Amino acid sequence: MFFNLHDFIAGWIGGIGGLVVGHPGDTIKVRQQTYNSTLLLLQASAVWLSDIRGIRLKSGNKLITVRYGGLSRKLTGPASSVFFGVYGNSLHWLQSSSKSKVRFDDPFWQQKVFFAGCIGGLATVLATCPVELVKTVLQANTEGKGNWNRSLITRDTSMIGCIRSIYKQGGIPGLYRGLIPMMYRDVPTYGIYTWAYEFLMHYFYHAHILSDITRQILAGGCAGVVSWMFIIPLDVVKSRIQADNPLNPRYKGMVDCFYKSYKSDGMAIFNKGFLVVCLRAFPVNAATFVGYETALKILREYF
Repeated sequence: MFFNLHDFIAGWIGGIGGLVVGHPGDTIKVRQQTYNSTLLLLQASAVWLSDIRGIRLKSGNKLITVRYGGLSRKLTGPASSVFFGVYGNSLHWLQSSSKSKVRFDDPFWQQKVFFAGCIGGLATVLATCPVELVKTVLQANTEGKGNWNRSLITRDTSMIGCIRSIYKQGGIPGLYRGLIPMMYRDVPTYGIYTWAYEFLMHYFYHAHILSDITRQILAGGCAGVVSWMFIIPLDVVKSRIQADNPLNPRYKGMVDCFYKSYKSDGMAIFNKGFLVVCLRAFPVNAATFVGYETALKILREYF
């Protein structure tokens, strides 16, 4: 009854902005989590190039090229379109309203925002698990080298070749490897994400000290950081399971991955990528929410 496409379109636009800002950092984070050695990062000197194809990182005397793997595919249908579309329409339904704007006069608005975020998160996981798997495999495969070389699914660095290899080895279920860790990671976290954003937007609005776009930048950035702080260990497990070889898997499941990762690398492994995630989360989610809110405002006004 209340279904509309505004949130889907606005989410797609916001997702493009967030993707352009954050994709290189996501590549670095995945490689940190899947390789046993400390491959790169801020202990090393970073040189960001303007070339849209990627970035180059200098780690000691070794120059590592980090490509925008999967960028073109993700631009065609960003996950944020699914998330914001389902989130907005779920909020319509929960609030019995024709608009996705939060009704702060509702005493249960925080619970409804959280639950709508969880529904959006579930839809996003189901829609994007295959893309996340392919992205993780390609990002983990650093030019065919590294400690994880034997456990990578494919040596083919093209997206089509990677998909073909995964499907050949595991069929449709193979494309959903890592689904359970993703659900544990993403469903409640998206609820926290939307709640934190709306809570901060509400707080800043009543403080009367910030403009709309400044509120969106601060609330969106902080919401991204807060939500990611809860899920770094699960993100490590998800990345390692998805980068594993299905023909000769190292891990039997989530618990086994936790145990073996802890046994081989200690508790520190579950914080791998934390600094990258925090540095990436603020600008990415700030850009995403600014794009989403701006597009949604225009769509509501003219369409």
